[in-house]
Amino acid sequence: MESNNRFNLSQRFVMVSAVAALGRNHANSASQVKRMLAIRANWRERIIESQYQNGKYKIVGNRGTVIIMGIDKMNICSMFPIELDEYYISVLTVEDIAERSRWPSYEGYHKGFNLILKDEEALFRKYSAYSNENSLSFTVKHNDAVIGFFSFNQIDWKLEEVANTTIRIHPFYCNNGIGKKIMNALCEKLLDNGIKAIKLDVHSKNNIAEKCYKSCGFKFVKSIIRDNEEFYYMEKRSG
Repeated sequence: MESNNRFNLSQRFVMVSAVAALGRNHANSASQVKRMLAIRANWRERIIESQYQNGKYKIVGNRGTVIIMGIDKMNICSMFPIELDEYYISVLTVEDIAERSRWPSYEGYHKGFNLILKDEEALFRKYSAYSNENSLSFTVKHNDAVIGFFSFNQIDWKLEEVANTTIRIHPFYCNNGIGKKIMNALCEKLLDNGIKAIKLDVHSKNNIAEKCYKSCGFKFVKSIIRDNEEFYYMEKRSG
């Protein structure tokens, strides 16, 4: 793939279902994998290695970035993008992370949610953290603007469980039901396609988020203490 071609992940994942249908043991050619998973071309990223082995795809870029993706993750990502009323939900791209860093600041307790990127390297590190083998990360857009970010993290593909979840809604769109609407849709996709449990924790003082999770069907499991702060551990299971 030429480095000046511009593709986003949601476009590339259209190819995933066809590739997955070839079977877990099908060794796809380097050109197929590059067309499907080549990343960040417009961020001067160049693919220097791609391989398929043991049911996983490994892509290495010239900037030292690595993406490893198993068939299970690919199958879920192949279902996106989707439209939900006026919202467009797609697989997270590095451009989405950059746009999120330009959101206006959260205030009060939520100041800790602000994303500050000092340089391009910080941008790539953040993107890599949310695009690793055991994460499923999605962007929500409204009128072509990024207004939401949902990441299902620390996924155990053998147990088929999501260990934690990160959700961010643009400050101008908070508290109007968007988080609940998108969370319900994404949970339904995951729980209908192999994931058995989605878990998360919420600060005991974040009453709005706790109420939202409960309305989405999450159940309280236990209280946990982290950094001398109390969090509620919650989960939602299939069936």
